[in-house]
Amino acid sequence: PETFYPNATELESAEAVSAVLTGDGVDVDLQVEGNAVPEVWPVESVTVAGLDVDIDLPASDPEGAPLTFSLDLTGLDGTVTGAGPEIVFTPADGFVGTTSFSFSVSDGEASSPPAEVTITVFDTYVSTDLSGAVEGDFDGDGSSDVAHIDDALGVWVAASSGSSFAFERWSDAVPGAAWVEFVAGDFNGDGYDDVAGFDEATGRWWVFRTSGSSFVVESWAQFGTASGWTRRLVGDFNNDGRDDIANYHPNLKRWWVSISTGSGFSTQLWAEFGTGSGWSGQLVGDFNGDGRDDIANFHPGLGRWWVSVSTGSVFSTSLWATLGSGGDWVNHVVGDFDGDDLDDVAVFNEVTGGWELSTSTGAGFDTGTWALFGTKAGWTVAASGDFDNDGLDDIANYHPALKRWWISISTGSAFSTRLWAEFGTGAGWGPHLVDDFDGDGVTDIANFHPTLGRWWVSVSTSDAFSTTKWAEIGPTSPF
Repeated sequence: PETFYPNATELESAEAVSAVLTGDGVDVDLQVEGNAVPEVWPVESVTVAGLDVDIDLPASDPEGAPLTFSLDLTGLDGTVTGAGPEIVFTPADGFVGTTSFSFSVSDGEASSPPAEVTITVFDTYVSTDLSGAVEGDFDGDGSSDVAHIDDALGVWVAASSGSSFAFERWSDAVPGAAWVEFVAGDFNGDGYDDVAGFDEATGRWWVFRTSGSSFVVESWAQFGTASGWTRRLVGDFNNDGRDDIANYHPNLKRWWVSISTGSGFSTQLWAEFGTGSGWSGQLVGDFNGDGRDDIANFHPGLGRWWVSVSTGSVFSTSLWATLGSGGDWVNHVVGDFDGDDLDDVAVFNEVTGGWELSTSTGAGFDTGTWALFGTKAGWTVAASGDFDNDGLDDIANYHPALKRWWISISTGSAFSTRLWAEFGTGAGWGPHLVDDFDGDGVTDIANFHPTLGRWWVSVSTSDAFSTTKWAEIGPTSPF
């Protein structure tokens, strides 16, 4: 039968009628269905005075009919270019504040109710000098927080209340510092996370030691070689209850470990590699179950995992797995995916679209394919954590073009991949920080968007993400 769609204003809900048309002895059944009304959703965006901003207007039609956009720009402090769904907003000269307009769509038969687009225009970037952000429980309340490092204004902590972030300034800036990386860990063993930053201007490790409500800034180590270090990994490599930092230099082909004494770092040579450069994934975990953290090193050209096992004073490095050299390897992660209390590693192959999981035996890796994706390329973020609270680590996969978080849930021997969240804005996010931000014992993801200047936290409900805005600091440069 042929389907006819009348004007939606004539039918409050879908109805079906039957009729018999007689002609040349042929009976035809005719079914009439109501036309569903298309939908639109509100949008929030931010920019700074004099700067254009791209805005996507979200809309859909249940029958998939093409849509025509109508914009009501009455009272808008600026101009709009484009007819939808993609438009460009230009603030009026000298305008600072909040302005808005509404839009609706039509499928040719019915029109949606309008939705509002709200745009906040700042006078300038609020934080142009942010060098980084790291997660950790800095106030010791059981919920993870985020520390922001501002070159000019010091360190600001976004303390979690369980449902939002509250910003407070915790320390002064370090004058003249040229920060290249920040890491978090409990470096003095008091149960609170601290922040460490490496300053290439002086070759120093500075530790921002927490008191629970502020940071005390101290110089803990000075390197003779200030630049060229490509990896700085946190772990308890000697099992003394204090976190240390492993530093890798590809030109020197060496791992130097900065062992914490509780009030400073003692830096020692722990390993020397025959191949210095080309290592794409270097991950910290306890791969042999002795209580000391080790480092797994992946070389994509060789397709091999080499594990540097800690003895407490040096690394003993040996080959643990060969995956082959034919892959296009990206997104390396570490976690206990099979629940045996030994850390495992995984790497994604863009040639096959497969997650290659290397489970630890304590002395080597057993490797197999745990998942195959239909979309093989374009995954920009992969992060491990126990997102469904079953005791097995999983992998969260983000694709900016799809605007979605897909979670690869571990069964102990394979991944079952499911859609957990869809974002209105796909690109421009970073960093994505993984930790327990609401204190319920389940892993969440905090997503920062520099252009929007906002933290959105995807809180796990154990079978999906509930994503809400937790803080707004204003537009900032990427970091």
